[in-house]
Amino acid sequence: MKATDTHHLYDILDAIHKIEKYYTTDSADELRWNMMLRQMQIIGEAVNKLSEATKQQTPEVPWSKIVATRHVLVHAYDDIHIPKIQHDIQSLKAAVTALLKKLDPNEELK
Repeated sequence: MKATDTHHLYDILDAIHKIEKYYTTDSADELRWNMMLRQMQIIGEAVNKLSEATKQQTPEVPWSKIVATRHVLVHAYDDIHIPKIQHDIQSLKAAVTALLKKLDPNEELK
């Protein structure tokens, strides 16, 4: 495992916490909407930087789909479905939390 993988996993978890705090399906709430989209981009970029060894520890997580979602957010921004993403975020949060407990057992997670 690369030393940076733990850092990227914490970045993912931090972005998830921000999405949970400010979640909205109302695109008219421009500030919250844009913040959520930015956090989802951060998740995709952090996942893209994870080593294959770390991703292979949780093969049930659709890592490549998460990176693809980031590409949609950046390049096909007019085809975004937030309610589906919100469901997927909860599954990712559980997987990342479990990975961090395994990789960084002495750290107390939020």
